[in-house]
Amino acid sequence: MYFIRFPKNIESRLKALGKLADYNTEFVENVNEEVAREYYKRIISHIDKQDLNWTPLKDYYLEGKKSAGLSPKIWEATGHLKEHIDVIKMDNGMWFVGIEIGRAHV
Repeated sequence: MYFIRFPKNIESRLKALGKLADYNTEFVENVNEEVAREYYKRIISHIDKQDLNWTPLKDYYLEGKKSAGLSPKIWEATGHLKEHIDVIKMDNGMWFVGIEIGRAHV
């Protein structure tokens, strides 16, 4: 059988842990936002650098893009897509990287 000895000031220590949890919530929120912003940077970087070994565009499609004056890059034609990728805090508190539904994209 094991015995656990609690310190005499256990109540004050538990209160301190509660305060730490409040600070921890803010810390976690900040970390989540920073992670989302890092994902955003990586997504944009991969589109710019074309470094993920995506399947190349078919020749006819690539020629069509070029003849229309569009970017020959995968995931890019006019840059409009990249301009609308954003870091968004959802109503449920989660962070999202993508294109926000319902926002006018002109």
